[in-house]
Amino acid sequence: MDGEIPRTANKKHRTTEDLRDTLFDTIDGVRSGHIDTRQAKAVSDLADKIIKTADLEMDYARTCDQLDKSDNGILPRPMLLTSEKKGAA
Repeated sequence: MDGEIPRTANKKHRTTEDLRDTLFDTIDGVRSGHIDTRQAKAVSDLADKIIKTADLEMDYARTCDQLDKSDNGILPRPMLLTSEKKGAA
């Protein structure tokens, strides 16, 4: 289907090393003329979002670890990534 993101049945575990390799491959592709700068910018923007998500997950894990060690009865819950707008019905 057009515009739909393809999903693979066997997802590969992706690492920061994979991301780094993709970024260097993209740089090499621009240098060789196989990838245009618009495509490279899109890859860079997506990589930035992936890195920000990983940072957020690490901050959350540290917070949960601190809550767990404080022994005050507060149990961490999954983080809410959306918020309701004030005044919305």
